[in-house]
Amino acid sequence: MELLKYISILLAISSCSTSNVEVDEAVDTGEAKVEASGEAKAKKSATDVEKILVALNPVEPQAVFNWQGYFKTPPTSKDRSQIESLVKTLESAKSEDDLLKRARNETALGRYASAEASYREVLRKNRNNMEAMIEMAGLYHKIRNQKLAMQVLTDVKDMLAGLEQPDKKLIFRYRYIQAVVLIQNGDRESGHSILSELIGQEKTFVPGYAALASSYLSTGKYQIAKFIVERALDRGAEDPSLYNLLGVTYERQRSFIQAREYYNKAIAQNDAFAPALVNRANIYLKTKEYRLAETDLKKAIEVDPLNVDAMISLAVVLRQTGRSSLAKNHLSRVLDIVPDSAEARFNLAIVMRDNEKNSSEAIRLFSEVAQTDKASSELKMMAKSAMDAIKNF
Repeated sequence: MELLKYISILLAISSCSTSNVEVDEAVDTGEAKVEASGEAKAKKSATDVEKILVALNPVEPQAVFNWQGYFKTPPTSKDRSQIESLVKTLESAKSEDDLLKRARNETALGRYASAEASYREVLRKNRNNMEAMIEMAGLYHKIRNQKLAMQVLTDVKDMLAGLEQPDKKLIFRYRYIQAVVLIQNGDRESGHSILSELIGQEKTFVPGYAALASSYLSTGKYQIAKFIVERALDRGAEDPSLYNLLGVTYERQRSFIQAREYYNKAIAQNDAFAPALVNRANIYLKTKEYRLAETDLKKAIEVDPLNVDAMISLAVVLRQTGRSSLAKNHLSRVLDIVPDSAEARFNLAIVMRDNEKNSSEAIRLFSEVAQTDKASSELKMMAKSAMDAIKNF
């Protein structure tokens, strides 16, 4: 019974990018593994840091272009209202340029289905518009459709190969999207190499630092991630994504007060920065400040409607505050968006077990979590324990 009670207050686990939704047990187990690895792992980490230091410390970075014009921080609440007005004026856009502008602004607002339609309209007018293709690949990455992202990137690669003098700006943008998609698909080495190369060209290229740090965070290399973020800040690349990532590194090491301070810094810079809102909400969840957590999570979903980490955490808040039916709806919505989400399935199993009193369905869901390669070893272990506890009760 104690195990059942303890597991029932779990928070959601995220995929660990710029977002950080943690399960307490998973953190404990992860920390134990870090501590138990000993001298060998310390040497390995030192080697990794040396490699990153060389990659991120070019003798004389050569600027390629003003990257801020293409890689923009998500809009603040004030900016969003202006962008919404602009999108409205572009509803009847016909020209290629106006359609592309509309697609970009729809993406900024989190209207991904509309943005995809606008990009496709651009490509119907000009199937060789590589800007639209690269940005559409980035859009597919945002909505976690890596297969479509790779298909579009392959087409772009073939088109670039056919040009005598391809635009360096296009190559830079293509390479960044290629890197983050490669990392998402598990090829971290290739993705890291590309990101380091891009940072070597653009020493304040925030998305490169953020993607690289996020990748190391996802493999538990907190000190390397922290080093990368601090290097970016040293170079004047101040951005809410960097403060958010520093918060994640501290939270992963259970320094929750410092973590919240950095999430607050990120949100102070951009009140609509969804990853930091989700992460701060999960700190509130740990301290059972459910009202504050719910406010942050609803804001995150408002600005990023497909933010599954926010949906999972909001489901936890709803369940903890007696609204299990709404929690179930949110988790089902996540599984519609990401059918293989182990975190959503695990939390739905808790709802079915504790609120719906449907033990057979809970066992089925826990079993699926225990068997999927999308779940961490910690989450699998907890799913198996929960399943055994139900069977033995």
